[in-house]
Amino acid sequence: MKGFQRTRRKKDWQWFCGIDSYVAFRAPVAAKINGDFFEVLPANGWRTAVRKISEDTLRAILKAADVVVSSEERSSHLPPDLANVSDVELEEVANGLLLARNRGDRPSGSGSAAQPVRRSSFAKAIGDRAEELVVRHLNRTLGGLVKVRHVAGEGDTPGWDIEYLSEAGELNAVEVKATTASTFLNFQLTAGELSAAKDLREKYWVYLVSDCLTARPRLQVVNDPARLMDEDLLRAEPLSWNITLQQSAGRSPLACSCSQILAEPRPCTKS
Repeated sequence: MKGFQRTRRKKDWQWFCGIDSYVAFRAPVAAKINGDFFEVLPANGWRTAVRKISEDTLRAILKAADVVVSSEERSSHLPPDLANVSDVELEEVANGLLLARNRGDRPSGSGSAAQPVRRSSFAKAIGDRAEELVVRHLNRTLGGLVKVRHVAGEGDTPGWDIEYLSEAGELNAVEVKATTASTFLNFQLTAGELSAAKDLREKYWVYLVSDCLTARPRLQVVNDPARLMDEDLLRAEPLSWNITLQQSAGRSPLACSCSQILAEPRPCTKS
């Protein structure tokens, strides 16, 4: 937000958010039951916004929705009444799942690295299901002519989730991204996934699976994301930087104390 602070007042900031790992209740829960609201808010508190709710309020809402979870297992398992993967078919679409952003829009976290996305253990369960759906989809669409291997299911992390060899014996790598929503605002690639995409080029595929927990999930295939980045059709933004201290012969690690900073306010340097 630093880029905005210099040019706009805080009250003029525009805030945007995405909902990760969203799963709808079986039936909607009203804001009040028998005349009693779940929350006691001032009159101007009921408007479109995001606010923090208490643990007790959350438990009351979940109880009204007939959802039972323990504090240890909350958001770690998929709903028990989901259709079996073998009973679900992916509907492949040419486009529309990944929403486009205007070229004039500022990158997230303007002037600095974008903020990392927080994910719950529930997100992994969703990703695992999406991978199973894609494995089944590939086995069906490829007609059994090639062997599809679910490398992520075997615990391997080469930079993709699924792989298969073409009839010419060429490796094809498939990275699966999933959401319970109907569209993607964006998707994330790790450093290893991005490196693999740059190495494999047109043999690297990103499979976007939306509506992942419904009976009609949809699929959009993105081929050669590295080329699309080179052509500025996709834009990559760093989410975070991993900072490590490097050992140097004859030099001590970076160190300074609060008293040093107060006495002489300047950046700490190597001694």
